[in-house]
Amino acid sequence: MAERFRQVAFLNPGLSITLTDDRSAGEARAVMFRYPGGARDFVAALDAEAGALIHQDAIGFEREDPRMAGAMEVAFLWSGSREERIHSFANSQATRQGGAHVDGFHDGVAAAVTAYARRRGC
Repeated sequence: MAERFRQVAFLNPGLSITLTDDRSAGEARAVMFRYPGGARDFVAALDAEAGALIHQDAIGFEREDPRMAGAMEVAFLWSGSREERIHSFANSQATRQGGAHVDGFHDGVAAAVTAYARRRGC
């Protein structure tokens, strides 16, 4: 339950969720999940959990679109690792096998980096 509550708090910036374990008499333990930075906080937490030696700020943005009746939030971080780690969600549910939104993200990042490199003459 704690991991799911943590995910929901990351996916809903400003939401606070408290999980209290009252099973042991007199030893109640409570954990609060609140991440005002949303996806940026999620990326930073993943980076810290991976044991990053240098902590960088995550790049992120959010956009609302009336056609999809909701908002889209994206955050990412360049790292020195050759391994790509992607965690994607749709409607607050993990999409472990990616999907069109992950493919679109890959294509968009590749196009932006290519355009930047061409402008710089690389």
